[in-house]
Amino acid sequence: MGSSLKPRRNLIGEREKLLKKAELAEGISNFGEAILSYQLLAEISKELGEFESARQFLERIMELKRRYQRVKKRSLQERKIRLSETEQLELIDQANRALEIAIIAEEEQRWEDAMQSYKLVVAKNYELGDSERARAFEEKIMEIKRRVE
Repeated sequence: MGSSLKPRRNLIGEREKLLKKAELAEGISNFGEAILSYQLLAEISKELGEFESARQFLERIMELKRRYQRVKKRSLQERKIRLSETEQLELIDQANRALEIAIIAEEEQRWEDAMQSYKLVVAKNYELGDSERARAFEEKIMEIKRRVE
């Protein structure tokens, strides 16, 4: 009977170490390491005949997988927001540069250049979703056309 206790003690000791490792990994959101550790914990618990503990470890794995998916989804959404903010800033910059060119062209009475630049301002504002501002610059284009005719 002494020989069967030794492997059991080894498994219990290994399980205790793994539990600390799993909890630490979970605490720092290292989902892969935590899940792997909990899987090993479930296997050891089954070997020890502690099926309720094994079930609890498997449930913990499922919860970690759900948490990982939420974190991953949120990370992707944040990345999309950052990209769209970056794209928006680029569009705003392009619209502002085109507006500067249009104003200079208008001051120099280069009407075609002014209208082309204002058209670019209109397009960038529509891309930004600012249809009111885009329509205002469309009016500016019409004003220049009337002035030229």
